[in-house]
Amino acid sequence: MAYETHANGSWFDETNLVAYYKLEDVNDSSVNGYTLTNINTVTFVAGKFTNCALLVEASSKALHQTNATIGYTAPFTASFWYNPVSLPSTGEYHMLLQFQAAQATGVRFGMFLTNASGSQVQMNLERLKSAPTTSITSLANITLSTGTWYHLVFLYDASYYCRCYLNGILHSSTASGSNAVGDGTWDSHGPAVNIGAAWDGGASYNSFLDGKIDEMIIETRAWTAAEIAKYYENSKGQFLGQVAF
Repeated sequence: MAYETHANGSWFDETNLVAYYKLEDVNDSSVNGYTLTNINTVTFVAGKFTNCALLVEASSKALHQTNATIGYTAPFTASFWYNPVSLPSTGEYHMLLQFQAAQATGVRFGMFLTNASGSQVQMNLERLKSAPTTSITSLANITLSTGTWYHLVFLYDASYYCRCYLNGILHSSTASGSNAVGDGTWDSHGPAVNIGAAWDGGASYNSFLDGKIDEMIIETRAWTAAEIAKYYENSKGQFLGQVAF
């Protein structure tokens, strides 16, 4: 196997790697070279591993890539570290990560935080498609503290489940859903990866995150529960040892 160099160790299989954002800057450390576009001057500050991206809601900061894409049928995994500066207040949406598949498919995936009640933050996972519109959605309470690093995994598997893992443990998942495509009417933006904001289907962004993101790995493969747990256990101490899948 070929292994990608992690910030503090070389250990994960890069065969299915789409992009590896260490978030020391906007560069992609994979062989694909999917450099991020910096929207409204995201800064890079001390993070979980050296530096990380600081996303600021009030300044509408986000990171974006228009070439890197995942398919609407293929499984994917997105692994990253998240440290909230603030959590969504009542009625707010904080987008962690959004994938938009190729334009013709009319499919989007989203992982975001909401707060409907004013007291309870919830994790949302979505797979949406354009007309005829259908979605699979998971909504689950989540407890997070500002100033604390959490390992999150957003996963879409061969059974068409979207799943969230929090610190190595399954947190929430959708019911089984359709894997159909839409008509592409909202996808003039084309394939895209959005970090820290959602693209609204026009020419602007919304639902900005207020927090730090570090060490993002995107693969067109669904990591197993054991792999996710192993990654978390070895990375939470900044990779004191090296463990390969």
